[in-house]
Amino acid sequence: MFHDKEYQILVRLYACPGEFIHGQYWALYELSHWLDDYQMFPALRPSIDHLLHHHLGWKWHTQAAEMSPCQRQWITWIPKLPVMLTALGLISLNSIDYFLLGDYRRVLINLLGEVTVNQLFSLWHGENAAPTVAAHELPAVSFSLGLQIFSQIVGDDWIGNIIMHTLPPIEYSDVEQLRQNELDDINSMLARIGRFI
Repeated sequence: MFHDKEYQILVRLYACPGEFIHGQYWALYELSHWLDDYQMFPALRPSIDHLLHHHLGWKWHTQAAEMSPCQRQWITWIPKLPVMLTALGLISLNSIDYFLLGDYRRVLINLLGEVTVNQLFSLWHGENAAPTVAAHELPAVSFSLGLQIFSQIVGDDWIGNIIMHTLPPIEYSDVEQLRQNELDDINSMLARIGRFI
């Protein structure tokens, strides 16, 4: 049976978590001492991946070949999710000043490039809140907010859960619970962000 690219990526993610999970999970599960062995000795990888599965709690679903459009989309986003979520978090801060004022704009251009910053600015809408984040903290704060929002978007979706493990663990949550229609709209915005990142 033919399986498309997204399915093949999902199979690889599931089969080899050690290749893809964020480095902080090795420490979180007290498996850091296995990380060097995983990278240096391919013969050990299946056993270590099995150990990781135990900690991650991943379960394969029989309907995996029938992924939803959202699940397929999330999989295609994996390589650029950190930047996409930083952009999402930046927009969620709802302050036009981050795009326009000198120190903030310089930080964003260094991180994303001027063209992308201008394109993100075109997505900004709504009220203009006063800036509350120092320029040097803006990338980290934006990423944290974007990560929390994306976590709500994927919810308890099993593929979304796997993808969340490619990103750092969420240490705290300061994003209010969003309604489903809001999450759907934000997912659509992420798709637009993904087109120019």
